[in-house]
Order: sequence, then C-alpha cells, then structure tokens
Amino acid sequence: MFRWFDAVALNPTVLYLRDIGSGYRSRLPDLILFSLPNGLWLLSYSLLLCFVWRDGARRVGIVWVCTLYALAIGSECLQFAGLLRGTFDWADVAAYTASGMVGAILLNSKRKLSCLT
Repeated sequence: MFRWFDAVALNPTVLYLRDIGSGYRSRLPDLILFSLPNGLWLLSYSLLLCFVWRDGARRVGIVWVCTLYALAIGSECLQFAGLLRGTFDWADVAAYTASGMVGAILLNSKRKLSCLT
C-alpha cells in the first residue's frame, strides 16, 4: 500500500498523518481501531452499489452485497479454523453484520435515497 502512496508522492503526507494520530491510538477502543474500519469498507461498498443500481436492479445489488458479506464472514471463519492467517474476532463479525444489514436495507429500500441521486 505504501508503494502506491510513494508512487503518487503521498507517502510523506501519510506518514505525517500517522504521526499525528499515533497519540490517540492508545485511547481508542479496539472495536473502533480494528473492527470499525472493516465494517465501514463493507458499508461503503454497499452504498456504492446503492448508487450504481439506484434505478432498478436492486436484486442484483443485493446479490453483490451478500457476496461480499459472505466473503468477509467467510474470512473470519477461515481464520477461526486456522486456514487463513489472521485472528478471528467477534467484533469483526459484528461490524460486518451491521454493515451488511445496513447496505441490504438501503438497497431494498422502496424510496429514493436523495443523498445517492
């Protein structure tokens, strides 16, 4: 990831921002520090699909949201089983579940989402 920042000359800025934020790291709960970003990635993907399929094919969007949700939960299960590097965490599962549900609800919503049009 940092090679890409370096390629677009953002590495000094990223390192500076990391330095500023390092003082707050010890004050943040693990849920916010580690699990929330994962859930927000899933939610952002869901909202992108809301935008892409805002005019019709909501079922297709729901399939894509569910696919990513299954991959996220599946990776946690594989970590639990020791088949994938990483640490299983119920907080990650909760963040994925909440984000996936919000995304599915938005995609299934009958009303137009004014922020996405």
